Amino acid sequence: MQNQNNDAIDTIKKSHLYTKYKIAGRLGVWFTILTGAFYSILQWKLYHTIDDKIFTGILMANAFALYRIILSHFIHMTKSSEELTASISKQIPDFKLVHALDDIYQFNESLFSGIVFGSIFFFSKLFILKPLYNSFAVELLLATFLFCTNFLTGMALYIMVKYFKKTRWLGQFINIKLWDRSCPISKYLLKTNRAIIRQVAFICFMALLSILFSKFKAENDDFSLIVFSVWTIIVLILAYVVPIYPISRKVSMLKNDALEEISLRIENEYNAITNRIAKGKNEADLTNFNTLNQLYNEINKIRVFPPVGAKSVETAIIVTLLTMLPPFIDFIIKSKVLNFILEVFK
Repeated sequence: MQNQNNDAIDTIKKSHLYTKYKIAGRLGVWFTILTGAFYSILQWKLYHTIDDKIFTGILMANAFALYRIILSHFIHMTKSSEELTASISKQIPDFKLVHALDDIYQFNESLFSGIVFGSIFFFSKLFILKPLYNSFAVELLLATFLFCTNFLTGMALYIMVKYFKKTRWLGQFINIKLWDRSCPISKYLLKTNRAIIRQVAFICFMALLSILFSKFKAENDDFSLIVFSVWTIIVLILAYVVPIYPISRKVSMLKNDALEEISLRIENEYNAITNRIAKGKNEADLTNFNTLNQLYNEINKIRVFPPVGAKSVETAIIVTLLTMLPPFIDFIIKSKVLNFILEVFK
């Protein structure tokens, strides 16, 4: 079994599309490292200090992490999609998720997205944000470094948006019951969602941490950290909500249908009881009426979002705590708490 799994992964790695993403990712990482190094060297040469050494180091590491995430996500999506297609294509002949991956991993479009996203940071640094240095060469290298480190982010964002669109297409094939949500597609979406949200949270955490130790933070006080925190929250909410929305929508429809059906039965039972009382029968059998009301209350308690399990809630909590860590660190650094702790351990 393990050998078959390894063979499947090796086959994916030999694909032409995987190779293109691998080359683009490596170039993005290497150019990030080179431009970050030249930026730091020029700072040292002109000012005999490196202001953003932690900032550049974190973003270099972040670029490499993002490169590995894109490739691992490609392998996971391809392999799990092949398995899912094979498991349910007999029941649903129109289901071809493997071919649908071509819409998610469109290399030229994701490459263009990376260039555009990186260019936003490049031109913003040169023409919108106020200069951090009196040397245009240092400013240009910093802008180029920001372009390179955000190039892979732009590619990843394009892939994520295309995946979001594909989850809506997957929604039409979800076949779950109100009390049994073990549909292969729902399992696929939830498993992929947990992986994506944790990866996105890690990348966002690293980005916020880099801002915390950057000169942008020093020059603009908390503005840059606030802007990136808001951006991070938006991305995380979308990454968590969108992929599992089709499942929640299906559960909501099943729940509403069940509640409507039981409401009609409760109404019929109520009318039957009142009719018996109107006919002078003082004793009415309330067993069915109470049972239906109890069932209605139980169904009404069913959680629509997140649609299943404690793992979804656990993931959301972990992601939230991870993302809020950089602002918390900033608060500790700026407050007297850190000075108090240092005084205690002197």
